[in-house]
Amino acid sequence: MAIYVQSTRCKVCQSPLRDQLDQMLLGETRKPDGSVWRVEDIVIWTAQQGEQISTGGLSRHRTNHLLPALGAALEAQQVMEAISKSTGKQMSLQVAFTNVLIHKLLRFLEQFDPAEIEPKAVGGMLLTGVRAVQASLALEKAERVFSKDQAAAAADKVVGKLATRNLDPETLETIRQEIYGLSK
Repeated sequence: MAIYVQSTRCKVCQSPLRDQLDQMLLGETRKPDGSVWRVEDIVIWTAQQGEQISTGGLSRHRTNHLLPALGAALEAQQVMEAISKSTGKQMSLQVAFTNVLIHKLLRFLEQFDPAEIEPKAVGGMLLTGVRAVQASLALEKAERVFSKDQAAAAADKVVGKLATRNLDPETLETIRQEIYGLSK
């Protein structure tokens, strides 16, 4: 579930129970009686699991790490929906995330007078943006390859089963191409 950069100083971020704690804080997981977990209840539950996390630490984690990450995720979703609506095309999560990141960088830079901006700092920020784009493209490529491999495996399985029913090879190849978008 961790959709945010983990802080090395935050006890909750470093906890092996982090995903469960985040779900409790978000109300995705309920107490056995069906009620929502309060911060105090989560602290008690965590102690029962053998970890000591304070109410302040849990609240800081929610405020400083969890909620901003959810805000970024919602913003990425809104960008994806807006682009999809205006262009009629679906955008991958990686592309949306990259767009949000670059947009935030540009908004950040707009706050400064150009004379106040140190070129090395801007260069570092732009390099980070470029690396984010490169990582996004690598993820997208891996996603396509993985999806194609999965489709090929599924097609082979289906075609194998259909071959046992004496379908001709031409029909089987048509199924691979037309339904799965694959060629031999």
